[in-house]
Amino acid sequence: MEAIELLKKARKDEKEIERLNKERTDFLEKLKKKRRKIERRYNNQIYKIEEKIRKEIYKIDKIIDKEKEKYDKEISEKYESITKLNRIFTFFRIIENEKFEKDTPRGEIIETIRDDDFAKICAYISENYKPVNKYSLRLAIYCFFSWTNLKDFDNIISSYYKNSIIDKPTKEKAIEYWNKNKKNLIKPIMEKIDSLILEYKEAVELYKIKDFKIAYLEKEKEYYEKEYFGGTKTKEYHNIIVKLVELTKKEKYKDILNNLVIEEL
Repeated sequence: MEAIELLKKARKDEKEIERLNKERTDFLEKLKKKRRKIERRYNNQIYKIEEKIRKEIYKIDKIIDKEKEKYDKEISEKYESITKLNRIFTFFRIIENEKFEKDTPRGEIIETIRDDDFAKICAYISENYKPVNKYSLRLAIYCFFSWTNLKDFDNIISSYYKNSIIDKPTKEKAIEYWNKNKKNLIKPIMEKIDSLILEYKEAVELYKIKDFKIAYLEKEKEYYEKEYFGGTKTKEYHNIIVKLVELTKKEKYKDILNNLVIEEL
């Protein structure tokens, strides 16, 4: 009897489960439709809001770009005078630290192109380790401006320190190449040195002007104070302060001088 009752209940429950599943599916589908409807409604609103945001941001970005360009241009123009002054100060350092050591290249000099107070330039041939083209044509450039941070000059001559102009199988071939091409090889170097000499001579005259010298010394003072570790304890800093005292007679420089602790003197 119990088994028959179980069979009946199981069949009844199967039908009830089927009904509940259908009821659940129908009910959930109605809720999902309602959900999709809400999503569509608010998605449309979101799209309209985002579109409005994009348009307003685009307008602001255009103004930002225009104003940034205007300020960048104005700042860049202001930097021109600062760049020119810093270059003059570079020449002032050359004036104060005049040093020009001429040397002789290791090799057979075939021509000395220039030898004066500002530069010595030699074309020479040296042997390399190549099996065929074992004679290297090179330029030796010793210049009054070589030790400075004049990048426009360094860029021109740096390759000549590292590389040969050309390698040939015989010295005669190397000399022949030099005689045929030397004008073009030397021209940019000579022009740059001559232009630097003109700048240097102009700087020499400016160095005599008190205001220029004070501005230069104040710039150097700032460098030793802010960028050179332990700079205020160096003899260079001491010398700068001494010169500023002599030129300006200002008490602030006298006070610095009286309180200096020099480690390198």
